[in-house]
Amino acid sequence: MIAVMSYAAVPFAFQIQKTVFVQKNAERVKFGQMIQDWQTRENNNPFNTSQLENNSLFYKEYIRVKTAVDRLEENIEGKAQRLNFFMQGIEKQYYKPDSNNNDHWPTTTELMSAKHKGDDCDGLELIPRLYFKEAGYLYVYRGIFSFGGNSKYKNHMATVVFRNKNDTDPLIVDPTSILEASRISELNGKWSLAVLFNEHSILVPSTKQPTASHKVSAD
Repeated sequence: MIAVMSYAAVPFAFQIQKTVFVQKNAERVKFGQMIQDWQTRENNNPFNTSQLENNSLFYKEYIRVKTAVDRLEENIEGKAQRLNFFMQGIEKQYYKPDSNNNDHWPTTTELMSAKHKGDDCDGLELIPRLYFKEAGYLYVYRGIFSFGGNSKYKNHMATVVFRNKNDTDPLIVDPTSILEASRISELNGKWSLAVLFNEHSILVPSTKQPTASHKVSAD
């Protein structure tokens, strides 16, 4: 069962370590157009198991992982650690980079379709994201991480999960292990969290401290 939470219950700001992330409009955010396009497609065709095809490769993988995690782990930290472990195996089998001219971010429905046989971080990330959403966790985001050094990987996507609205060191589930971190505080100095987003909101680092109006109660 996917937890239902009204948009009004979502915090408009999170403090992560010493950085405050505040809500911004898409046109003022790096990757904003791609995020907005994904949000529109995700909301227009939300994932529904009743529409699944029998030979959905990624849904079978999702159920396999979900069953194992639910059986072996009880707390959120253990679940995230176990998901990181299982995602390494999925990545080795099904990682498929987009072409340079076609960086398509699939929706959850697209990933779970029978014709989908492989994807890169922006598709594989949807598996742990769906797990935490269906498990009832309220603050589950897609995170875009930027690399400041010399690497062929300049940007990367991973799931970011807050234990609660005041969590300053949220957990990371990285579908390809590039970040080598299981929480924000473990990121090395070259990787940084650039954007948080979900179906409804986009949050980016702010130089200003949040005021009371930046947040709304989620209690």
